Amino acid sequence: MAQTRSLRNIDVHHKSLKAVDWIHVILCSGEVLLAGRIPSAYYDIFMSHSRACRLLLGPKGVSAAEIESIDKNIKFFVTNFYAMIYRGTTERLPLCLSTIVSFLDIVPLLGACGPA
Repeated sequence: MAQTRSLRNIDVHHKSLKAVDWIHVILCSGEVLLAGRIPSAYYDIFMSHSRACRLLLGPKGVSAAEIESIDKNIKFFVTNFYAMIYRGTTERLPLCLSTIVSFLDIVPLLGACGPA
């Protein structure tokens, strides 16, 4: 039922969104809602994150080829996040989240432990 209500404005309510709301944006509605509304470079960053999450959270597990794709998409996302969004300035320091770097640990952990 949470998906049937209207989407909240992320600019206004970004601190009160629940994890399920963010998952819905990343996996389902973000691609359509953001297409043509944000610059293409930022859209490509979002889509690389979205593609990696869709493969990781799929119900069937992941193959070796999908792990390569996940690794490529995550590295693209992290590299461009720090280059284009954070940009290394103190004014943008609140955007520099340590969780972004932890994305780089996903693929090595998949290789070491296997998919959950």
